[in-house]
Amino acid sequence: EGNVFNLGYTSCDLYHSCGLYKWLAGNGFDKVKNVIMFFDVFSPGFELEKTSDSHFHIPFEECFGIAARCPLAKTGWKKERILKARIRHSVCQARRNPDLGWRGNGDYAIVIKDNVERRVEGHLKNCFRGNGQTQYLGEMAKLASQRGDRFVVVVPPLREDYRKLLPPYDVVFGELQALTKENPCIEVASLLDDARFHDDDFNDMDHLNLQGAKKLARIVESLMHEGASNGKL
Repeated sequence: EGNVFNLGYTSCDLYHSCGLYKWLAGNGFDKVKNVIMFFDVFSPGFELEKTSDSHFHIPFEECFGIAARCPLAKTGWKKERILKARIRHSVCQARRNPDLGWRGNGDYAIVIKDNVERRVEGHLKNCFRGNGQTQYLGEMAKLASQRGDRFVVVVPPLREDYRKLLPPYDVVFGELQALTKENPCIEVASLLDDARFHDDDFNDMDHLNLQGAKKLARIVESLMHEGASNGKL
């Protein structure tokens, strides 16, 4: 669809998503009226610049003027190299699968070869880090309200073995729930344990495969027509 844009990227955090939305709002994209944000277990504390993928920040700064909040954790990447690689990858995503209804790359699959217990432990560490990353979601909600944009936050589905290791929903997504109460313009759709997703929809414990991604795209499209709920579906 020509009116669908993906303003996220691999390892994108709330700060960078917020920066992209602000850039869009300040550069004449007035026809964009629906914003969909995915909010995962690790989102409340995840900071791209402090990870092994910190070089992914470079295109955000070079192309959209989003400044790094601290020195990048991973050095040694030449700026020109990472820019060329990321831009080429993004162009390929848009060109290869224009029929999917979303700007994804059907040939590309993320598969995390890790122990599910260790994966959940790492994500919960970010979840409870307490470093204020959810504030950027609040900034996006405020901007959406000013622009008259619809702002929907989707909690994505997770494989059953991952879900079983999580604390209760209200504990993991407490910051999101509190933010939603403060910002009534935020619509929340939780697909965390949605029965429509099965193990064969996943590449690993927390990444959908192409079949699962298409299913998710259809569900989100339906939600945008029918309306999400302020809380758990």
